[in-house]
Amino acid sequence: MKLLPIIAVAASIFAASPAFSAQVTIDFEGTTSFAAVDNYYNGGAGPNYGISFSPSALALSNDGTGFGTPDGRYYSNAPTNGTVFFAPDSPAIANVSSGFVGSVDFYYSSKSTSTTVGVFDGLNGTGSLLGSVTLAPNADAVEVYDTWSQASVNFLGAGRSIVFGNNDGAIAYDNITVSAVPLPPTAWLFISGLAALGFMKRRGN
Repeated sequence: MKLLPIIAVAASIFAASPAFSAQVTIDFEGTTSFAAVDNYYNGGAGPNYGISFSPSALALSNDGTGFGTPDGRYYSNAPTNGTVFFAPDSPAIANVSSGFVGSVDFYYSSKSTSTTVGVFDGLNGTGSLLGSVTLAPNADAVEVYDTWSQASVNFLGAGRSIVFGNNDGAIAYDNITVSAVPLPPTAWLFISGLAALGFMKRRGN
């Protein structure tokens, strides 16, 4: 029995079939205020969800000084009260190298401007735009991120990056939920096992 055709067929089946998705929520708890989120959720100090952020995505906690309310609160009423994220300069990007499907859901608070959040099928906001949503201002400009609304981007295909628009420090985000789709480890084990059998059979001939 020739195993190489079987291996090829098995690989094509797993490639064509949708991988199992795992819904994860990024809540930014545990990240350091005013530091880049970076690889915290991609093998860093936090849960390894395979999700990384561009350097412009900074964590923001209610424990600092500087701008904000006199008692150091930068926001109120966020879905999780510890930490959120914002981008003071260039647009923030979240990359999911394995891809994600269906939708991206999140909460936002916008003080004085609107922006567009888009899902792309390439990393770093490249490739085709799969879906987008425009976020209207919803917070009191005098306060700091005091009102939070839920928003979603629904799309077809596999997204690999989320671009959070040109925020200029006026918009904060929290509880970003995606359904990531890594290839199941059992699939690779199955294919690797068939490949090993094929190699041993060839050596035995």
